[in-house]
Amino acid sequence: MARESTELGAITEEEWAQVRVPEGWRPIADACRRMGTGLPAFCERVTRDVIVAIPEFATAATTSTGVAGAGSKRQQLAVYLLVRPAILGIAENRGPLASETDVASRIGNAWAHLGGSPDDILRGFQVAFKAFLSDLASFVDRDEREKLLEGISTLWIWLQEMSDGAARGYREEVAKLAALNVDTRERFFSALQRGDVSSDDVRQLAGSLGFDVNGSFRAFWLKAVTDQSQLQTSTHDLAGVTQALVRGTEVTILSQGVASDQLEAKLHQLSPGPVGVGMERKDLDGARMSLVDARWAVEASERSGRPIRFEEDWLIATLHAQRDQLALLMERGVQATRGQRHLAEAVWAFAANGFSQSAAARELHLRPNSLGYRLQRWSDLVGRNAMTPDGLMYALVARLSQVTS
Repeated sequence: MARESTELGAITEEEWAQVRVPEGWRPIADACRRMGTGLPAFCERVTRDVIVAIPEFATAATTSTGVAGAGSKRQQLAVYLLVRPAILGIAENRGPLASETDVASRIGNAWAHLGGSPDDILRGFQVAFKAFLSDLASFVDRDEREKLLEGISTLWIWLQEMSDGAARGYREEVAKLAALNVDTRERFFSALQRGDVSSDDVRQLAGSLGFDVNGSFRAFWLKAVTDQSQLQTSTHDLAGVTQALVRGTEVTILSQGVASDQLEAKLHQLSPGPVGVGMERKDLDGARMSLVDARWAVEASERSGRPIRFEEDWLIATLHAQRDQLALLMERGVQATRGQRHLAEAVWAFAANGFSQSAAARELHLRPNSLGYRLQRWSDLVGRNAMTPDGLMYALVARLSQVTS
């Protein structure tokens, strides 16, 4: 078996001397040998073809030990590490050895680490092995073309098993990154909810998740989510950064640079349950406050049965979140609202019509004197004058508190 090389060179005579060619396989072995002589040029050409098919490959490649930076030689090396053992293996009419599929696995592993698509792995392999077949066929003599069909069968085994190896490595790395990312997200979200927004550790966690600590954040909170498996992956096609943390059937999301309406539409497809949307706020302290917005909003959403955006329904969300704190203060007003609904409606109409008794009376189909009586009756019941700013605000909050209780 040939060593795994990190230099782009032709397959040497010493290596060919170790190749065991089965009986009747000499035409294919000779064609492989001719391919091995021009291996560096072949890898350079195939690298260009792969970059055309997968532009992301132009800025990332793999070495035998993992991820390497940009540079044409590194991309060619990735192709070389796949093609070289295939030439020697097909010359012996055998499939890949475990050590050879391990090379493909490490390439898939590194591609996942770079955030590449799993479909790109198969497409890249197809490009490389299509070129391999074309060159192999060109080196087989015309009178030996029947033997080429057997060579194609062996080449197909290499394509299938090396692709499977790369896919396996990709899946393993995705699982490892997902586990690491879950831990990072858990630590980051927990720190924000504790109010720890200024430590270097939190800033590093934010950066590792792709966030700009000085940028703007928007939080989302979902409840009753039964299938969280697609939450993170479903947002990959959106511009910006989205990170989701799953806790039981609740999901907390922080986004940055993502169109809010597009993300909301995605979330609605995945979860028809309660949804709360926080305000867009700047820096890590803003991220913390947006999480509070979203938590208050989702609690109100659970009650109302519709999505709640904090910047639009801030009063309802805030009252619902503070309902226990305000319960004793608002007790008389809530009772009056429940027991004397027509009085509460009179106060609401008074506020909604520019504090005009005559306009409010017309809306309710009352005489102005009747509306005035109802305002006074309300004031007597709750002990606060509905004609003053304080009393009017109390009446409005009492009505909303009754709605959100």
